[in-house]
Amino acid sequence: MSAVNNNIPEDPDTRCGFPLDYCCYKGTKRGLYCKPLQRFATSKWALAFLSFAGWLQGFTVHGLTRVVLTTLEKRFGLSSTESAIIISCYDAASLLSLPIVTYYGGRGRKPLWIGWGIVIFATGCLIFVIPHFAAPRYVAMTPKREEPLCGANITVNNAEATLKNYMYLFMLGNLLNGVGSTAIFTLGMTYLDENVAQKSSSTYHAIYYSLQSSVGPASGYILGGLTLGLFTNIGENVKITNTNPAWVGAWWLGMIIASVLLFISAVPLLMLPKKMPGRLDGDTLARETEVQRSAENLHSDNHHKKGIKDLILTNSNLLRNAPLIFSALAYAFDYGLIVGFSAYVPKYLETMYGLTATQASIVIAFVSIIGSTAGLITGGVVVTKARLRVRGMIKFCFLNTLIALVCSFGFLIRCPTADFAGATVFYPEQSIVSSHDFSSTCNSLCHCTTDHYSPVCGENSVTYFSPCFAGCTGSLNQTYTDCSCILSTTNQFATSRKGKCGGKQCNGLPIFLCTFFVLMLFTLMSLTPTLQIILRVVPFNQRSVAVGFQWVFNRCIGFPFPIIVGRVLDYSCIVWSTKMGKTASCRLYSSNQMSLYLFLILLGCKIITLTCYGFDHLFYKPPKSKPNSADSAETSPTLDS
Repeated sequence: MSAVNNNIPEDPDTRCGFPLDYCCYKGTKRGLYCKPLQRFATSKWALAFLSFAGWLQGFTVHGLTRVVLTTLEKRFGLSSTESAIIISCYDAASLLSLPIVTYYGGRGRKPLWIGWGIVIFATGCLIFVIPHFAAPRYVAMTPKREEPLCGANITVNNAEATLKNYMYLFMLGNLLNGVGSTAIFTLGMTYLDENVAQKSSSTYHAIYYSLQSSVGPASGYILGGLTLGLFTNIGENVKITNTNPAWVGAWWLGMIIASVLLFISAVPLLMLPKKMPGRLDGDTLARETEVQRSAENLHSDNHHKKGIKDLILTNSNLLRNAPLIFSALAYAFDYGLIVGFSAYVPKYLETMYGLTATQASIVIAFVSIIGSTAGLITGGVVVTKARLRVRGMIKFCFLNTLIALVCSFGFLIRCPTADFAGATVFYPEQSIVSSHDFSSTCNSLCHCTTDHYSPVCGENSVTYFSPCFAGCTGSLNQTYTDCSCILSTTNQFATSRKGKCGGKQCNGLPIFLCTFFVLMLFTLMSLTPTLQIILRVVPFNQRSVAVGFQWVFNRCIGFPFPIIVGRVLDYSCIVWSTKMGKTASCRLYSSNQMSLYLFLILLGCKIITLTCYGFDHLFYKPPKSKPNSADSAETSPTLDS
C-alpha cells in the first residue's frame, strides 16, 4: 500500500498520508503515503490546518449558532430558556466525550481523532438545518381577510403549534457538534505543544486560540448577520423589510456553508503524522522545570499502560494538583461567561438599543474580532517576551481579571423600555399591567388572541400587540383606523400604523460598546497564560489529560451558563406571544431588569475568578531548580518576584 523510500520517513509515526490501521498506538505500518505529502509534516503546516479547523469551530458554534437564536425563537416559537437548552447540548455532549477523547486520543494518533471528529461535527451542522426544509413553509404576510382586526375571525394554523417540536432536531445537531469538536480544542492544543519548542508554544497557542475563539465567532456573526438580511425562503418576493417583526432571515444558509467547509478541513487533518519528523524526545525533560512540586513524583515508569485503572490513577493525581484545579476553575468561569453572553449579547443589543438582528450581529462581530484577538495575542506575546514563569502568569491573569471586573459595570448603562400598551403603560381605565393579558374594556368585545403578534404604533407613540388589541376595526395601506383604545385630540378614535414605535432617545450604545470591548480584551488576555499554567504544572506525559481535565471543568461550569442567562432573560420578559394558547417567544424585555441581572452574573463570575487566581498563587510551589534546564533562568524581574 505504501512505498517506503529515502523521501518517506522509515518511522510510520512521522509520515504524512492516510494510515490504514487506526487502532494501533505504536504507529501504523501500512497506509497511503507519497512523497509530495511529506512537505506538510511541519509544525507550521500543522498550525495552519488546526487553525482553520479551529476557526470553523468558533465560526459555527460561537458565531452562527448564537446569532440566529433570536430568529429561531421567532420562527419556531421558542423561549429563551428553550433556546439556551439547545446551546447547552453542545457542552453536555463535549462533557460526556471528553474523558474518552483525551485519554485514548492523547495516546493515539491525535490528527486522526481530530479529523474524524470534524466529520461528525459537519454532520451535526447538516442535521441542524433539517427543520427549515421539514417545517411548513413560512408565510410572512397574513392575507387581508385574516388581518388581526377587532372582531375579525382569525383562522388558526394548527401546524404552527407543532413547530416547537423541531427543537429536538436542533438539540441532536448540537449534540453531534459537541462530540465532534471535542478533539479539536483538546488534542489540537497538546499536538501543537508536543511539536514546537516551549519558547514558541505560547505564541502558537495564541495564534491558534485567537482564530478559534475570536476571529471564528466574529466571522460567524458577520456571515450570520448577512444571511439574516435575506428572507428565509430565498427567492421569494416579500413586501416587508428586515425591520418588520414578521421578518425571518435565512438562518439556515450559514450552517450549510459551514458544513461544507468542515468536510474540506477534515481531509488534511487526517493526513498529518502522529509526530513531526525531527522532534526530540529529550525535549520532554526541558518542559518539566515548572511542574507543581507535589506532582513531580507522580510520573510512572509504566505510564504507557492503558486501561481504566490507569485513567483513574491519572485523574486522581491531577485532582491533587491545587494550581491545576484553581487555574482550570478560573478558566472555566471565563469560558462560561463567553459561552453564555456570546449567545445573547446580540439579543441584548436588539432589545436595549433597538438594533436589527443584522446590525447587532455585525456590531458585535467587529467589537469581538478586535477585542478578543488583541487580547489573546497580547496575552501570548507578554508570556513569551517577558519570559513569564508560572507565578508571574498568575499575577498577570489576576490583574487582567481585576480590570475586566471594573468594566462589567458597563452593563448598567441602559435605555428606557419602550411604551407598550398593557405591559409598561396602562390602557384607558386600566390600573394593572401584565406580560400575558393585554385586554381592556376598550377591546373586550374584540376577542383578541396573543397567538397573532402583529405590533402597531398608535398616534400616541405607544406600541400595541396587534390591531385587535388597539381596538382597530378597519385598515387602509398599512394604516389601521377607528382604534378604540387609542385616544386622539382631534378624533374620538385614532389611527395606528403597522410596526413597532421607535425607541425612546438613548445615546448609551457607544459607551457600552467601549466598555464591552475593554471587558473582552482583558478577559481574553488571561486565557492563553492560564492555559500555559495548566500545561506547565503537570508532567509532560499527562498534558493531554490535563487539558481534557480543564475542559471537563469548562463543560461542567459552562453547561448551565446559557440556561442561566436564558432564564434571566425570560424573567425580564414583559410581553409574551403564544402558540395555540401556550407561551411561546418573548416580544419585549424590561431594560432595567435585563441589564441588572446580566451585570450581577458577570460581577459574581469575575469575583470567583479573582479568588481562584489568589488561591493559585497561594498553593503553587515551584520545583527545585534544575541547573541543566535552559528554562530555569527564564524569570520576569517584575511579575515573578
